[in-house]
Amino acid sequence: MQQVSVKDPARFRRAATGIVWTGAGLAVAFAAAEISSVLGYRDSWWDYRTGLSILRFAGWGAVAATVVLLAGCISAGLARSRVLGVVGALGLAIGATGVAVPGYFCYTARNAPNIHDITTDTADPPRFHQMNEARMGPVENSLAYAPETAAEQKRGYPDIAPARLALPPQQAFDRALEVGRGMGWLIVSAVQHEGRIEATATTPLFGLKEDITVRVTPEDGGSRVDIRSCSRVGSGDFGTNAARVREFLAQIAARP
Repeated sequence: MQQVSVKDPARFRRAATGIVWTGAGLAVAFAAAEISSVLGYRDSWWDYRTGLSILRFAGWGAVAATVVLLAGCISAGLARSRVLGVVGALGLAIGATGVAVPGYFCYTARNAPNIHDITTDTADPPRFHQMNEARMGPVENSLAYAPETAAEQKRGYPDIAPARLALPPQQAFDRALEVGRGMGWLIVSAVQHEGRIEATATTPLFGLKEDITVRVTPEDGGSRVDIRSCSRVGSGDFGTNAARVREFLAQIAARP
């Protein structure tokens, strides 16, 4: 059987070309599938569960494409082809991104509590008053607080607690409203004399809607600020509500 010499790169070029372009094509195809999983939900072609299923499938496809491209890059090196090396490297970047996005969702789904309603006061969570009328689009979850989520939240997010400010309630309310607007919330209701703010936030990737209510009350010569954030769909939320609550609390405490 004839031995193929590494010293003759031309003998590797045909194989390297096939491997690199196959891997690059797969990486692009699965990246397009991941993009379509998001756009399809945003344009109401399918529900978010279908979008997540497509994203998961495309993620595994991206893993396969990345493996093929690694072999392709090795082959391109043996073939001493700069062009194939560049194509392989670009394909690897696309494939790695295609692995990272669904990988992040899988990681957060495994590590975040399977709850979608987060509040700084699990004993007496802030209530929604006008949000029922403002909720549009897919809605699966009620705005009524489920007491059984309190234990899960305390296990998963023990650090979440009310903000206490050395400000009179009126000033604390104004600061909370300013922070909410700065975080990109759509303000539905802001009633200063009740110390109540209701708003909607949109997640950056799938554009899922999550509802927020803030309650400002007087406490010990200053103010106590509670917040509640909950998702309209899904039993879990990939940690997005807890992240929003933490960001709000950090910003309202840091403002001069």
